[in-house]
Amino acid sequence: MPTFPLTRATFFGTLRLLVSEVDLPAAQEISRTAAGEVLTADLGARLWRARVALAPVSIRDAEALRVQFSQLRMAGASFVMNPFPTCGPKASPTGAALTGYTPRIAAVSGGVLSIKGLPPGFTLARGDFLSFTYGSSPLRYAFHQVADTVTADGTGLTPNFEVQPGIRSGAVPDLNVTLYQPRMKAVLTDLDMGEIRGPKRFGIAFSAIQTLR
Repeated sequence: MPTFPLTRATFFGTLRLLVSEVDLPAAQEISRTAAGEVLTADLGARLWRARVALAPVSIRDAEALRVQFSQLRMAGASFVMNPFPTCGPKASPTGAALTGYTPRIAAVSGGVLSIKGLPPGFTLARGDFLSFTYGSSPLRYAFHQVADTVTADGTGLTPNFEVQPGIRSGAVPDLNVTLYQPRMKAVLTDLDMGEIRGPKRFGIAFSAIQTLR
């Protein structure tokens, strides 16, 4: 019986990715009045959705993947994943500029936070991703996208900036922040095993949705 979530090292990090694209859809109810007004109301938490496409693999390797996908279809199954190729910040796509630094939350309030421990002058650009873990039993994975471009000062501290979605309860100062290969915990929702052509299987793709448990 595997232990969930499957870590990045045991599952997602072993995949030959073509793309791992994430999106944050609305979780809203929309209604219309007789006067033509459009009204919206939030319905629960906004959760990231992912669509992942894999490079062609050998038929045997595809069957090994099929077993892991089967495990991920079990009740309570989940895995840790990251976006690709946008897996590093714009200022350092490979994460090299962050080597030797430990970014941490400096302050947090609602949808706004600041980060310390960055290289002096390091820029977080609108569209960069970040993640951190918080809580216990279960350990929760927070996954966010930077909404404001900010630059760290000479001590490595950024100004306050907005992220999407807003920061949830449980996030506190001094939590470590991951900027290269930021991660979220996800649940498999759909699988396409593609087709066999010659010695390889092409077109393997799957979809997933973030889970906070």
